[in-house]
Amino acid sequence: MTRKERFKLLQLFGDRKSHTWFNIIFLGVNHLKVKQSYFEDKIFVKAMQDGLIRRIENKYTTGTRAYPSKDGIGYALTWKQFDYILTDRGDECLREELLAREESDFTRNFDRSVSGKYGLDRYAPLPKGLEKID
Repeated sequence: MTRKERFKLLQLFGDRKSHTWFNIIFLGVNHLKVKQSYFEDKIFVKAMQDGLIRRIENKYTTGTRAYPSKDGIGYALTWKQFDYILTDRGDECLREELLAREESDFTRNFDRSVSGKYGLDRYAPLPKGLEKID
């Protein structure tokens, strides 16, 4: 995986939300303009091995694990049925790559969370008397 390919893959996960396998493959193939087999083997799997993204459970996989067999037939889960999310290492890699390309300090301190170190509560706290609605 080249540096440009890694950066473009990490951009897909920049929102720190979970993404389905199909979403990743579809966007990755179109964004990088490569074949699906190349994207899966050389980019996606390599990012998983390097710890930049990780697999997480979703409703389907949790339900399938709860009921492993039905009528004597077992169901196996494949890597296509899981969701994937950016790890802290991947987020750090994405930030460093953005800094190298932008020459801006904004990306280093940008936080997508509400209560994180550089989150929304630090820069725009709620006025007194108001409570956060989840």
